[in-house]
Amino acid sequence: MAGDLFTKRLHFDEDFAVQTGYNGPIKEKRSEETVKRKEKRSLLLTMVLAAVLLGGCGGTEEPKVIGEKTDVVSGQQTGNNSQERVPGTENGDTEGEQIPGQDRGQEQIQEQVQAPEYYKAELKGDGLLLSADALVTVPDVRAAGSGTSGSVNFTNEEYSAVKKALEDQMGIKWGEEHSESLQPVPLEGTEELLKQTGTSTTARGISPSEDEYMISYQTMGEEITFPTSIIWVTKTENDGRSTSRPARIFGTGETMEGQPEEKGTQLEEKAEALIRAIGFKDYQICRGRWRESYYELRGRSWSENDYCVSFTPVVKGISCTRPEVSLLGNSYIKGPYIDVFYGEDGTLNQLKIIGKEEVKEVGGGEFLLPFEAVHQLFEQYCKDYFTPGSSGGAAAQTSMAGEGTTMEEVYVNVKSVKLEYVFSLPKDDTKEELELIPVWNFYGSLEKTPFLTSTEGSRETVYWTARQEPEGRILSIRADDGQILAD
Repeated sequence: MAGDLFTKRLHFDEDFAVQTGYNGPIKEKRSEETVKRKEKRSLLLTMVLAAVLLGGCGGTEEPKVIGEKTDVVSGQQTGNNSQERVPGTENGDTEGEQIPGQDRGQEQIQEQVQAPEYYKAELKGDGLLLSADALVTVPDVRAAGSGTSGSVNFTNEEYSAVKKALEDQMGIKWGEEHSESLQPVPLEGTEELLKQTGTSTTARGISPSEDEYMISYQTMGEEITFPTSIIWVTKTENDGRSTSRPARIFGTGETMEGQPEEKGTQLEEKAEALIRAIGFKDYQICRGRWRESYYELRGRSWSENDYCVSFTPVVKGISCTRPEVSLLGNSYIKGPYIDVFYGEDGTLNQLKIIGKEEVKEVGGGEFLLPFEAVHQLFEQYCKDYFTPGSSGGAAAQTSMAGEGTTMEEVYVNVKSVKLEYVFSLPKDDTKEELELIPVWNFYGSLEKTPFLTSTEGSRETVYWTARQEPEGRILSIRADDGQILAD
């Protein structure tokens, strides 16, 4: 919808003047154009908000395809494939030739979205208290177009690169590999069996400190619509322990008791060195946080701490969202990610390399909604969701108010806002591709403060999610048409 309302602007700048031979008053012309753009933005912002809030944009227009270049979001890279090749880069000019209608660096997207450095808000509604003092991150790129991707398998070369990096960095000696075909399953509604649903390869290894590891490499057959290939390394524990209860997850930047503040940073640097050694050049850290896990064995209980560093791919200079359920329990996002778990002493506990995507048909220069419209959509959604009697409000009270409590209010605390990509399942079930969509992700925490009916005037604070996670992705809003990504 938004693409129908807005047209691409042509900037009058020095590069454009050189290309066209124009030698007039550039600065005066730019000032006049700026005034006109601001007047137009103000009028159209009102139109967009009214249409999205009242009618609900469909956003069905297909993105404009400007090229057929394929980016592999995976492991082995032979250079920076995340940047599209433009005229003028053949001789090493990474900025490339200036194209009419495009500014260098961050100016084009920043001018479109007009995002402030911080998103600040304080609002209260029935059952809701929303607070925000959040850093707003806009990628330093020229455009954020929509596109598609296809799920593919990791190669044998990528699997071997993981084993070699662990051998070089940790001294792990790997034993004999064992491979087998995954068991075929009947097609839905028939007795016909799939010929092959994939393969599984495993190997065991031991480090110089006699820690035992297992590596698993799994591929999926072409018959699977969205194959998820996996390379998973785990430090094995053979003492018979069992997990006694869900792990406690700490917030990003929160320091574990007894650990120096710089410990997390050191482990993040160690994880990044490992990922680069394997060959994942187009991944970057999206978060790092401590985790406390609880175990028991023959009546003895104890806990162990480790630090998880999560990586997501970068596509054309834009970070991708880590696939996980939002704090509201909706919008399951697919796509690749990597998790590296280190113990307090720096020992590798787990390495999870999940999913590989081939990105294709990425558009460029599509219109992005101004941030003012986006944050108003976010605030309105939260008001509606937590209103008593609404579907969201009813769900909130059912899931958050425990036995012996009455629901008072939900505290939504926005800690950061980022313009990122998501790999989303298509609405059309017949498509065998994921959609690559630019979105605004609102990150933070959701807490409830119910009164305890058994003790007058007392209250407790409990996090929203079942695992009691202190923070996460609250909501994702499409940057092009304002649609909420929700199931």
